[in-house]
Amino acid sequence: MSSTSYIIQSSSVNCGGNTSATSSYALFDSVCETVSTTSTSPTTIPTMLSSSYAIDDGFQTMKDIPHISLTLSASSIALGTLSTASVASSSITTTVKTNASTGYSSTVIADGAFRTSKGGEMINTDGGITAGDGEYGFTTSGSDGQYNSSDTCIPYSSASTCTTVAKIYASNTLPANSTTTFTLKAARATTTPAGNYSQTITLITTGTF
Repeated sequence: MSSTSYIIQSSSVNCGGNTSATSSYALFDSVCETVSTTSTSPTTIPTMLSSSYAIDDGFQTMKDIPHISLTLSASSIALGTLSTASVASSSITTTVKTNASTGYSSTVIADGAFRTSKGGEMINTDGGITAGDGEYGFTTSGSDGQYNSSDTCIPYSSASTCTTVAKIYASNTLPANSTTTFTLKAARATTTPAGNYSQTITLITTGTF
């Protein structure tokens, strides 16, 4: 029950319903549904219950289908020409939408070092990037960012340091529409090999349902 512009997550067969409210309560009901109960009392209502399963059916027990999405403002980041006199930086924004009741987390991992085709590499940051130090890493900003006040490294499988996947965004509550900025930073040293540097970075976002 979906198309390119809508999705019906669940449906029920009934003959109507209505909402009722006062200053102290609200009621949303449906009429003509056949429902069961997970209780053995009252016995006049069909029970869908056993030692290994229970079924809650009917309109009022419907729950949203779990969903999560990650949207990037761009698919690439360019740092431009690096200098020993300044720190180069460039950013994308990421937006997480989910109905996960206890939040989500996003991690980052790279396919290898920030490198040239001729074997030159830039060192992952040890916690701070300053002009002339020959380091590379990222920072975040936004309410869910985990590195809003410090620079950190991007791990990859063959790295001798920074081998743990970094949790870059996280929330312990349901984020209806959470936006975070992911910023790459680099500073060249006088000993940094010349060349065109590149790296493929993967963001992995998981909901806590």
